[in-house]
Amino acid sequence: MAPSPATGAFSEWLEEQREAVADRWLVEIRARTAGIEGELLHLLADFIDLFTLALAPGVGVFRGEVERVLKQAAVLYGNLGAHRGLAAGEPVEEMQLLGGVLLRFLYDQGADNGVRKVGLRDLLQLNRLADLVVTYASIGHTDTLFFNQLHAAGVAEGLTPDILAEVREQVEGIHDELSLLIGAGHPDGWAP
Repeated sequence: MAPSPATGAFSEWLEEQREAVADRWLVEIRARTAGIEGELLHLLADFIDLFTLALAPGVGVFRGEVERVLKQAAVLYGNLGAHRGLAAGEPVEEMQLLGGVLLRFLYDQGADNGVRKVGLRDLLQLNRLADLVVTYASIGHTDTLFFNQLHAAGVAEGLTPDILAEVREQVEGIHDELSLLIGAGHPDGWAP
C-alpha cells in the first residue's frame, strides 16, 4: 500500500522539525532530571537524535523496520536509565516527554504548513511510535534491574566510563543501521 499524500507531507514536516523537536525534548529532560552534563549529556543528545531521526520514516513506508530499530534503542535507553540510578518511572517519563513536545510543535507550527490537516492514521502512527519507545524503555530499565538483582549486584552503582563507552558504541551502531535502512530504501538514496 502506497503512503497517502498526507503521510508524505506529514513525514516531510517531521523531518523539517526534527532538530527543533530534539532540542526541545532535551531541554525538557534536563529540566526534570538533575546531573545531566558532560559525557552523559552528549550521550542523551545522541539518543534523542536517534529517536527523532526515526520519526519521519516511521510514519511512512519504513514503519515496520523503524519500529524494530526503535525497540532496540528504547531498551538501551532504559538500560542506561537503570545505570544512571533512575527509578523505574523516570526513563519512562523522559520518553513520554516526546509526545508532549510533538503535540506542541504540531499545534504551534503545524497550521502554517497545513500539517494540522494530517490524517488520523498518521497521528495514530506517530502516537504508536511514541508509545513504543515508552514501553521498551520500561522493559530495558526493568531488565537491567532484574539482572543486577539476579547476579547479586543490586542497584547499579552509577555510570562508569566503560558503561558510557559501551552504550555510545551501541547507539552509534543503531544509528548506522537506521541510516542504512532508510538510505537503501529511498529512491534518491536519501539518508539522514
